[in-house]
Amino acid sequence: MKELQYNSCKEEINRCVKLYKDFKDAATFIDAVCAEAAKFFEENPVTPVPALDEDMATARMRAGNSLEMNPTLKTGDVVNLLKRLNDAVIKANPGLKKTMKQVNKSLDSFLADSAEEVKKEEVFALRDSLIEETELEQDLATFLFSFMLTSFYRQYLKSFYEVLRTDLWEGGDCPLCGELPHYGQLRPDNGAKQFECWLCGIEWVHTRIKCPFCGNAERDDLGYFTIEGDDKSGLITAKNAASTTNLLMLVSFTQMVRLF
Repeated sequence: MKELQYNSCKEEINRCVKLYKDFKDAATFIDAVCAEAAKFFEENPVTPVPALDEDMATARMRAGNSLEMNPTLKTGDVVNLLKRLNDAVIKANPGLKKTMKQVNKSLDSFLADSAEEVKKEEVFALRDSLIEETELEQDLATFLFSFMLTSFYRQYLKSFYEVLRTDLWEGGDCPLCGELPHYGQLRPDNGAKQFECWLCGIEWVHTRIKCPFCGNAERDDLGYFTIEGDDKSGLITAKNAASTTNLLMLVSFTQMVRLF
């Protein structure tokens, strides 16, 4: 995370403070985490994964195949960044010092017992074990681990940003890493539905009247809900083919808001 990315993070935090009345309480905490991550990557630069040949990447996009780029992460770097983020959390909220001490002890054990490199699935398993075995709350664990993973992925995969033809992509999953989007945005300039991958940061436009999860494009099967008192966001639901469940997607109508 270079200085430019940190400045972008600060801009988004300031925007969220203006948009959401309850966001101010979290702004200082999130800013501290962003700043610590920026320092970490300045001190520990990451060598990006070499990008695929542009023609090869384009051919995969045309064929409807995500590149499925999921680099392994150095276990020591994962643990060290998490510890740095934990320090930032303690500074922002000293009351969490005991909890973070427990977490750091578990991270040391994970480092000692793990291979030199880990996959993201192993990182998620670590998160789940910390929630179960320490006093770390699920929301905080999810934020810290998601932030840590997206920080690494955006460093490792940034060489792909210039060669990936996202305009050719029509899928609901990320064309670069294959993750499903957690939210979407409606562009303020043309109303197009745009996704941003929470993990690698790639953005792509998706058919507006279509669920990215089940592919349902039938208007009668799509529901649309707004939140009372909130004109900036809402919820779209879609019934899957078996009509057994609703799939949810959060959409921001008037602003392009990103935290990372």
